[in-house]
Amino acid sequence: TFQDDLGAIGTHIDAIRNELPLVRLILPFLKTPVNIYKEGMRMTPFLNRFFGDIQAELKSDDPAVKQLSEAKLMVGTMIWTSALSLAAAGLITGPGPDDPDKRKRLLASGWRPNALKINGDHYQIDRLDPLAMLLNTAAFIVEIKDHIETDDLETAFKMGMGQSLRMLTDRTYMDSFKDAMNLVTNFERFSDVFERRLGNMLMPASA
Repeated sequence: TFQDDLGAIGTHIDAIRNELPLVRLILPFLKTPVNIYKEGMRMTPFLNRFFGDIQAELKSDDPAVKQLSEAKLMVGTMIWTSALSLAAAGLITGPGPDDPDKRKRLLASGWRPNALKINGDHYQIDRLDPLAMLLNTAAFIVEIKDHIETDDLETAFKMGMGQSLRMLTDRTYMDSFKDAMNLVTNFERFSDVFERRLGNMLMPASA
């Protein structure tokens, strides 16, 4: 259920969130998203080595503890290897192109972003986090591979930054945070949405 206790930084943010209603409006959920993202990182080769508990388990004098930790790391590597293979075969889709015309043509062909393709049909998997994050990221890596191989690193970097932001915000539990980001970048267009959320939050309090 991803309800593990937050770390030091998460606990500090949670304290601020509880004291300031505006921060709670932007981040109505904290523990679940943080734990989902952390679990995704724990399943990712190299990144998982930065977790203190994993490092401790790998250095444990207990062979059972050490072997179990090594097995978990191996499972994560196998998931990533499988995801990259499926993405290369076109069975997992990433975010797709930002170019409106290219995107429109893809959507018209039946393609869907961040989805699993089975028998020609696309099924959204964004609710299957943290596994979905790994699958979508693997598909995105395949998408930008051509830019990296042709040394178009600027385009690859821009796509990487954009996808990283989408991975953080394109989840139902991050809708309020995404609305706040949209408000900052395009106030006139998204101010009504933010005002409705603020009204919904204040209504129970005023009642």
